[in-house]
Amino acid sequence: MRRPGLIVAAAIVAASSLTAGCIGSGPSGTAHPSRARTIVVGVSGAFAENQLVAEMYAQVLEHAGYTVDRSFDLRSREVSQSALESGQIDLKPEYLSSLLLFLDANAEASSDPTDVARQAGERLQPKGITVLTPSPAQDTNQFAANGKTAEAFNLTTLSSLAAVAARLTIGAPPGARSDPSA
Repeated sequence: MRRPGLIVAAAIVAASSLTAGCIGSGPSGTAHPSRARTIVVGVSGAFAENQLVAEMYAQVLEHAGYTVDRSFDLRSREVSQSALESGQIDLKPEYLSSLLLFLDANAEASSDPTDVARQAGERLQPKGITVLTPSPAQDTNQFAANGKTAEAFNLTTLSSLAAVAARLTIGAPPGARSDPSA
C-alpha cells in the first residue's frame, strides 16, 4: 500500500545475474550472450498501473533484441516478490517506498529515491536481488471531489477532509486503506 505523503519513484528490481548480463556487449558482430535467453518480466495484476509500466519495460527489452515473457497476473506484491526471489521472474517494476515498507514495516522511507533505493537494496542484496537506479518518474496520489461535494463541505485540501470524513464515502483502488490515519 502506498502511503500518502511519500514520494514514490518507479524503480526496477532485478536479479543480479540479469543486471550483470545486460551490461556491455559481445564481440563486434555477435549477439550478446544474455540475449540468447528469455527474460521474464512479472508484476502484480491487481493494479493496472503496474501492468502498464511492466509492459513498457518489456517492449524496451524486446526492442533491444531480448526475448521477453510476460507474467502480469501475479495477484499481489507478496506473490510477485516471491516469484522474483525464487527466480520465476527476472524483473519487475516497483514503487520504492512501498517496496521498502513491504520488506521492513519499521523502515524509514523518505522523499529521497536514492536513499530509499539504497535501503531496499540493502534488504534485498542477501537474497541475490539488485535494485537498479530509480527512474526519474514519480507516482503520487491525487484525490478529487465533485464540485457539489467540495462546495458543500468547503474542501480545498486533503487535510480539509478530516473534519467531514465520517460523512463521506471514498472510492479507491483495491488495497487502499479506509482508515485515513493509517
